[in-house]
Amino acid sequence: MTDKINSYMLGIGSALHVMIGMQKCVPLWMQNISLEWLFRLAQEPKRLFKSYLITNTLFILIFLNQRITFFLIGLSKLKIKLIVQYLTKISIFIIAFSIFYFSWLPSGEFGDETHLPQWLLNWCNTYYNLRTAIPFVILAFFMTLKYKTMHVLIICLVLVTVAEVGQYFIPNRSPDYRDIFYGLLGTFFGIVSAFFCIKKRRKNP
Repeated sequence: MTDKINSYMLGIGSALHVMIGMQKCVPLWMQNISLEWLFRLAQEPKRLFKSYLITNTLFILIFLNQRITFFLIGLSKLKIKLIVQYLTKISIFIIAFSIFYFSWLPSGEFGDETHLPQWLLNWCNTYYNLRTAIPFVILAFFMTLKYKTMHVLIICLVLVTVAEVGQYFIPNRSPDYRDIFYGLLGTFFGIVSAFFCIKKRRKNP
């Protein structure tokens, strides 16, 4: 914007809101350990969850992919391939396990999952279908780095279908087939994100 506005610009974030009393000031101990973002997220989860949960997650994945690539530059191509394959397989297994675990809970709500942050529990219990898409974004991202696109689509379709059909055998649960659509939607975004990373890596070897 410097070519449109001939002046100095200063980003103040939420400082003005704090000064006029619209928001609480971040406690000093949280400032000292760089947790201002967590305090803001707890105050405004509905407004900030998309940026923090989705955008930041994709950023972290891209960042880690780049850092790992730089770290492995000195290793032989064979070692790089083996390490990447190993890490990818572990990630895929953990995410797939999580999908079945949360899909086959006795209740559709995550009230008993006390190991999860409260704001995340509230969001998951509010957006029943959208929460299905998130793990498939991450799963498809890692799988696209290893498998062909069509294989990723088929595997993710099978996973989300089995997860939903399995609810037939759980008391007090019933399948919501809209989750299959949201699972595939998350798969699509994961594939696109992976292609973006692959393209950037090829441009900057």
